[in-house]
Amino acid sequence: MIQQGTTIQIIDNSGVKNVKFIKFLGGANKRRNFHGDVIKASVSELTIGKTKNNILRKGALVYCYLVTTQLFTKRRSGERIKVMKNGALVIDKHGMPLGTKAIGCIVKEFRDKKSLKILSLISNIL
Repeated sequence: MIQQGTTIQIIDNSGVKNVKFIKFLGGANKRRNFHGDVIKASVSELTIGKTKNNILRKGALVYCYLVTTQLFTKRRSGERIKVMKNGALVIDKHGMPLGTKAIGCIVKEFRDKKSLKILSLISNIL
């Protein structure tokens, strides 16, 4: 379960390494986290070296797609999938990813959210 202050690992090459979760977008009483949800987070750690964008600095507010969670994901076939780390992709206000390549894997249910641009960045789909 992701709650306020949880550290989430970024799996793309946007220059951000970790973010701290602030809140879910898309509802006042939303408390559950699912794959493909948009979250608002604060940059807590950058990769070594300069970032591509001047926007990304420590403490900056960014929007992210939640890609993997430590919570069990149950499929219609009865399978349960659990990933070891929380992962996200940094996006801009229009929903386009800031990175050009994603490292890691995402779950198959992410296809239902119709984020085809993000699916093209990732090579591994569980």
